Amino acid sequence: MQHRSIHILTVLAGLALAPSAHAFDGIVEKKVFTIPRFTTVGGRTIKDVRIGYETYGTLNAAGTNAIFVAHYFSGISHAAGRYEAGDAAPGYWDSIIGAGKPFDTDRYFVVSADSLVNLSTKDPNVVTTGPASIDPDTGKPYGMRFPIVTIKDFVMTQKALADSPWSNLYKGSDALDRAGAARASSVDANSFLYLVRANQLYRVG
Repeated sequence: MQHRSIHILTVLAGLALAPSAHAFDGIVEKKVFTIPRFTTVGGRTIKDVRIGYETYGTLNAAGTNAIFVAHYFSGISHAAGRYEAGDAAPGYWDSIIGAGKPFDTDRYFVVSADSLVNLSTKDPNVVTTGPASIDPDTGKPYGMRFPIVTIKDFVMTQKALADSPWSNLYKGSDALDRAGAARASSVDANSFLYLVRANQLYRVG
């Protein structure tokens, strides 16, 4: 079987891009991938895990023209286009995803997926499982009973999504491991903890 690969595009939280004069051509559909049973790194099982995602462009027959967008810390999968023509603003990377843009959807198949425990639970287009989701065992929101999840859990659920159209021939985990190892050599873990805590403590006003 011909080897297939998917390229990884890491989205950095501090990156800001100017809006484009040309919107993504076409209305975007929010899609949902479901994992019947997902076991976290910590050994807890979550039933019916839902991952919201969007795609732009067309996957080629060989499956080699895919680009995966992993959104920033508090972002969502709405990277480009509009859900309806009347939407006030397009996705946050609309300036570079689309026909004739750097991530040319006439050439590439772009996939953007939400991570677990996505913050934007009041956005009807964010459907990914987290503490606000209904626990099928109780019929009530998980709340603080939701299992602790890790970045590896994010990657594993997104890998499962990618495996479904790419027939288990996805190399994203290895690429992320290499990127993480390279980044780790230049950062301080304690500083990262303080940076996250500073964000947690911030209050407007």
